[in-house]
Amino acid sequence: MNAKNKQDKNVKKGRLSHAGPVAHSGKPDPEKTLAIINFSINKVGEAAFLSDKDGRFHFVNEESCRRLGYTCEELLALSVPDVDPDYSMHRWRRYWKELKAKGSVTFEGRHQRKDGSSFPVEISSNYFEYDNQGFNLALVRDITERKRAEDELRLVNRKLQAITTCNQTILRAADEESLLEEICGVMCREAGYSMAWVGYVEHDAARLFGPSRRPA
Repeated sequence: MNAKNKQDKNVKKGRLSHAGPVAHSGKPDPEKTLAIINFSINKVGEAAFLSDKDGRFHFVNEESCRRLGYTCEELLALSVPDVDPDYSMHRWRRYWKELKAKGSVTFEGRHQRKDGSSFPVEISSNYFEYDNQGFNLALVRDITERKRAEDELRLVNRKLQAITTCNQTILRAADEESLLEEICGVMCREAGYSMAWVGYVEHDAARLFGPSRRPA
């Protein structure tokens, strides 16, 4: 047998020839594929919940258990309203109809841990059917840090707006008393403070000061 005939024989058998690997027509192993998918979902950074139309969990990944403080067995015995305090079964059924119609929905909400504490989340829900039964695969991201950053930015913007309003107030104020009163109001209304006052430093050794008191 010459070299070319030997190479052709190897290719037909799906072996490695000196020319490199060749593909074979073997079918993928369903059990192995399922194991790979399960492993992958357990390694993603988002919590994953597979639920049915009644809100019962059929699958939860390791991240969902870690975040909520449950064991896998405990979490699988629960349903959506047990971990999402904003979704009663009545609201879940209305949401299910919307999800089924749209196919996928992304929104913000909150999840409740086993100890009763809650945290903000972003939920990406995906509807699909298998064996004539509807399911929802929800990937849930903890957005605590994002919300904290948004709150801090919102507070900074409120303070900057308050400063701008105070500058405008200075330009149009008729007298000192009305100016101070209006500035205190601006700080409460726009900057978010519960109370604001202006103090004058006294001309004494202690250098005391008090709200709205003119120097002697």
